[in-house]
Amino acid sequence: MNNNPDKKNNKDNEELELIDDEEYEEQIVELINDEGKIERLVIEASFHLDDVQYAVLREENSDEGMIYSVDETENGEMIFNIIEDEEELKEVIEIYEAMADDLI
Repeated sequence: MNNNPDKKNNKDNEELELIDDEEYEEQIVELINDEGKIERLVIEASFHLDDVQYAVLREENSDEGMIYSVDETENGEMIFNIIEDEEELKEVIEIYEAMADDLI
């Protein structure tokens, strides 16, 4: 996982994609958890910040989500990484909430 403590709030690099209610079709990803079980999660939103892609995922029957950083392999497979750096997570949550509030 790429934890870069030198990230800056650069509003020019922010791009948020929320799912439009009129064209709503849940985008589902299946992730394998630490116990080896498959979890089906809904992609609530995705956005870029300082050249890092993030995704907000939530369980299918839940309103609470979690933010992951996203990497793409050479064959196009998406890898969702838990953000372990508390400062990075705090910054990303604040920016996501601000962008979501602007769209509402």
